[in-house]
Amino acid sequence: SDLAITNARLIDEIRHQALHDHLTGLPNRLLVVDRAEQMLAMVDRHSTDIALMFIDLDGFKDVNDTLGHQVGDEILKAVATRFNAVVRDTDTVGRLGGDEFVVLTECAGLSAGPEMVAERLLSSLALPFDLGEDGRSPISISASIGIAIGRRESAQELLRDADTALYAAKA
Repeated sequence: SDLAITNARLIDEIRHQALHDHLTGLPNRLLVVDRAEQMLAMVDRHSTDIALMFIDLDGFKDVNDTLGHQVGDEILKAVATRFNAVVRDTDTVGRLGGDEFVVLTECAGLSAGPEMVAERLLSSLALPFDLGEDGRSPISISASIGIAIGRRESAQELLRDADTALYAAKA
């Protein structure tokens, strides 16, 4: 019985590690794709739309190169916290790796659509990150966002289209 409880906890922990980013605790690519597939199946039944936002932090490589990966990691965790604070409970914020994040949201009930969510995400980065050590000055980070809205055959298509939109936004 104690062994069964320990095994169940271990299985839960392994499952969590397999589906979440180790640094931020956000859903990873595997879980984001799974949730997107579930949402795509749901929108087919309820004639609503979903949006996937692909977010890339601007100039993040420079942060890692000049301030080190430890500072970069702290910023990534802080970005994850800020993004989670401005989305709805039903939305999914995920990290695909590096400085790439995604937000998956249902369009029904959004007052001004995914553009409003994107604005809130960008606004959440407006205040500099004060990591408060070594007398460093606060670090400012901006981001670019590509949005794919609507039905697709697969979550991979939705990701691809949002990624394409991101490159257009960066250009």
